[in-house]
Amino acid sequence: MNYTKDLINLIDYVEELVEHNQKRRKILDMALNCKSESEKINFLENCGHNKLPRNENIIDELMIDNCISNNYDFLEENDLYKHDHLFEDYLQMATTWGTFTNDDWLTWAKNINIYQGETELKKIISKRKSELKELAEFFYNVYPNGDQLIKRYKLNEFSFWYGSAYQDKIEETEEEISKEKEVIKQWQKELNGGLSQEEKELIAKQRGIVFLKDTTSGGEVKTYFAN
Repeated sequence: MNYTKDLINLIDYVEELVEHNQKRRKILDMALNCKSESEKINFLENCGHNKLPRNENIIDELMIDNCISNNYDFLEENDLYKHDHLFEDYLQMATTWGTFTNDDWLTWAKNINIYQGETELKKIISKRKSELKELAEFFYNVYPNGDQLIKRYKLNEFSFWYGSAYQDKIEETEEEISKEKEVIKQWQKELNGGLSQEEKELIAKQRGIVFLKDTTSGGEVKTYFAN
């Protein structure tokens, strides 16, 4: 076992955990400064982790799954699953196509490989806006209080992320950081030759490493880590 390499990797890992938690705390602090409903909705849509690159590792798959479950519960509680997921479809289209700038449309078209020049893009935009208008008319016919439902939905999601999910993830990561730092201390002490025989045996037992004994050197018993 290459303890030096493993130790370096572990130190790098802990540094990443610390960096991720710093970013989470920054986002959470900004979110908690949002007082009005409009501030919270604006933050949810335009700030926070939604605007970070996917490789930032601020949120994980479990958090996303829990958010989906949270949103599902809201839809169930408010009977918003009728009409073939109309609420979700309209919300998705309204918060994308309904807010797109010209640059957003261009990026969207290129991302899904349908961009074939400005003229064709204008036709696509016109068609999508027409579809959104038709969907909006149907949506508000089914849900006359649709705007209020959408607001409540977004505030519910804001509460999930910044009322519990972020804080829970920060605390969970802090615990992991603390445990890994203790391991680092043990390894550093071990590499510096500062471990007693009893400490070595305890660490070996914790890691599932077998101790071997060598009696070939003048009858002296030597104990060392097995690779």
